[in-house]
Amino acid sequence: MVGDRVKLMPSNVTPEKIAAALQRAYPGVRFDSLTYELISSEHMRERRVFLAELGAESLTEAPLRDEVAALAEQVGTLVRRREPQVGAPVSLREAARRLHISKSRSLTPAIAAGTVRTVRVGGRTKVPADELQRLAREGLEPVAPKRRQRRKKGEQGAPVTESDVEAQVAAVLAIEQ
Repeated sequence: MVGDRVKLMPSNVTPEKIAAALQRAYPGVRFDSLTYELISSEHMRERRVFLAELGAESLTEAPLRDEVAALAEQVGTLVRRREPQVGAPVSLREAARRLHISKSRSLTPAIAAGTVRTVRVGGRTKVPADELQRLAREGLEPVAPKRRQRRKKGEQGAPVTESDVEAQVAAVLAIEQ
């Protein structure tokens, strides 16, 4: 291929550089100055042929950036289309995204209620793909969120009796002994 020779064809080869290279390679040997000119002109002729071949090759091929852009588009399409393998568990976030539900308001309470099967993978909670398919097919049953009951204003806990206090004091004294 022509592109492989790019590094072998420097453009700044002068007769003086050729003379210096020959003197280093063959110390003590004398060369005629015409030899340097001849080698330099031959090198320039080869370079012109090389550039002509390179130009002809680049005209027949699609531009490189177009090829790279097409490949990038193909890779992007493949990445977007890739589905997990059957049985490969997905994160809770990904499961909620695929089911189009809220992770915190729908999926997590359903897991806590035991209606969604999960597995632990590397210390993380994940939803198996078959469970995800079941949920997509059957849907997720609504789970009522657990609400904390608040005390009403002015309402206090159960009154503390003297016997309760005496029992707690006795327990503390028993620990200290």
